[in-house]
Amino acid sequence: MTDSSSSDKNTPDSTLKSTEQPTKKNAHVNKPTDSPSNPVRTSARTSLASPKQPISKTALVSLLLSLFTIAGVAALFYWHQQHASEQKTAINTQIQQNNEQFGQQVTQLLRQQQVDSQQQLTSALAEITAQHDARIAQLNAQISRLEQSSPEDWLLHEANYLIRIASRTIWFERDTQAAINLLKDADERLKALDSAEFLSIRQLIRADIEALKLVPELTTEEVTLTLMALEEQIAQLPLAMADIPEPIESEEDLTLSNNTADWRENLAKTWQRFKQDFITIRRRSGQVEPLMSPAHQQNLKENLSLTLQQAQWAASKENNTLYLASLNKAQSWLLTYFDTNESKTIKFNQALQVLKNETIEFELPSSLQSLEAIKQHMSEPELETLPQPQTPLNSPTQQKEQQNDISEQHGDVI
Repeated sequence: MTDSSSSDKNTPDSTLKSTEQPTKKNAHVNKPTDSPSNPVRTSARTSLASPKQPISKTALVSLLLSLFTIAGVAALFYWHQQHASEQKTAINTQIQQNNEQFGQQVTQLLRQQQVDSQQQLTSALAEITAQHDARIAQLNAQISRLEQSSPEDWLLHEANYLIRIASRTIWFERDTQAAINLLKDADERLKALDSAEFLSIRQLIRADIEALKLVPELTTEEVTLTLMALEEQIAQLPLAMADIPEPIESEEDLTLSNNTADWRENLAKTWQRFKQDFITIRRRSGQVEPLMSPAHQQNLKENLSLTLQQAQWAASKENNTLYLASLNKAQSWLLTYFDTNESKTIKFNQALQVLKNETIEFELPSSLQSLEAIKQHMSEPELETLPQPQTPLNSPTQQKEQQNDISEQHGDVI
């Protein structure tokens, strides 16, 4: 403190005082004059005489605040860097732990899938082996039965086959005549066996044949072809153009009398004869219908054609109600708008009447009695098909997809 105070005394003020003292001492020797001829000495004296300005407290406080602010910012930056480094280390540690946990989960799932697949494969193989064994046993039993069977058994199998074909012919082809022929062939096979145990089956075959004979024969094709032919004849049918009533003929007695008193009547009769010879007047009673336009005529023929086409469609679908309704509608239009006195119209109407009596729909028997009887007599167990395993095995592709799903879930968690 002493040194600093002593140093503070050696300031420009002390220097000024030291310089002033010699000046005072020597004032009596060399007294300077204030003449304008000595400017250097005057400026030096002015500079030495000015006092020093003091430092402001506000500037000092601002300086201290700036220093504290810089120090705080530096400390905050250092703390932020330390905190970020700690977070980064924690995140890396968490990621490493998650990766290890994910690897353990994948390994565990793969092992579980391998165990499940092995169990499914073992159970499926056991099931298929059991089914194969059962089927082989059935085949062996049938082979042994065939080896022990006599040649007459082949006739029984042929009869069974023919009856089955007859039933399919009825229900799929709707051909009763072919089914009757097949049933007759089956009856011949059973007759050739010459055994009383097949009499009941032969009796049922006869009953099925008679039932099929009672079914009317279906004439759908003939009906369709006839309707198509009639449709082509519509353009030639004459239309009923104008309905003109018949004239009313009035017969009058125009014989002249010899009596002169009847001269007025004789003059009137003479005038009537004259008019009949040169002028003809005919009287008609009734309503006269006007002629139809060409467009109206074309529409009538097109409507009649469409009605016949509708009847064709109903015949192909075996819809008897719609079929009869279409034919009745066609007959109504024919008798209303076409000339019924022409032979073409009359024959067309007769053809429609014949088509109304055709059979396009009938009910077939739901089943054949002989088929059920011969099935019960033979009672052959049918071979069962191998069903598919109920639990599907996991393929490598499915396992890979499951691993990808696990990876996606793991990525979402991270």
